[in-house]
Amino acid sequence: MAVKNQSYIIAIDGPAGAGKSTVAKEIAKKLDFLFLNSGALYRCLAIALKNIDLTNTELVNKIVTVSFVKQIGSTYWLNNVDVSEECYKQSTTDLVPIIAKIPSVVEKILYIRQEIGKENNLVTEGRETTSVVFPNATLKVYMDASIELRAKRRHYEIDTQKTLEEVMADVAARDKMDMERKINPLIRVKDAFYLKTDEIDVEKAVDIIIEEFKKRI
Repeated sequence: MAVKNQSYIIAIDGPAGAGKSTVAKEIAKKLDFLFLNSGALYRCLAIALKNIDLTNTELVNKIVTVSFVKQIGSTYWLNNVDVSEECYKQSTTDLVPIIAKIPSVVEKILYIRQEIGKENNLVTEGRETTSVVFPNATLKVYMDASIELRAKRRHYEIDTQKTLEEVMADVAARDKMDMERKINPLIRVKDAFYLKTDEIDVEKAVDIIIEEFKKRI
């Protein structure tokens, strides 16, 4: 979809494993928009902060400040090194909700995303995308799914030796952490279009969101 003289943003929030990234990627392809993966940007900083004493605020802030994070297509880079594969290792996944509580991390990722949003028509997803990053997005979506389905997706997608039951417990803990964190918790904003994906496939979810987007423009 060609867009002239105006930037359009589709922002998708929701809990881990709801299918946000997969759906957002497909929407971006169909509309010829940039897909901005918020979670992957956080994962890049999680990699930068691995093996660092996170109680050492001065050191953490210094590392965050000097870390250069960027997205090139579907690859993710930290200080000019492709870390796409490491982004989705379990050790990285487990660290993301922890560093997402650190103010300097939140501020850095917020800045990166908003700068990209100034110059691009984009589809982006995350857990504070509609409430904080792009509160004036053309379309705000809250994607949801049952904890059972989300755990199955995470178990399939992520390199892990854990059982499905263990992954389900991890997802429940992640939900609690995301929703209760003091900085930019996961919320469903009042004007978000709500979409539960338990009974629909990716293609259907994509079509529903695009149709809703067209209504807004």
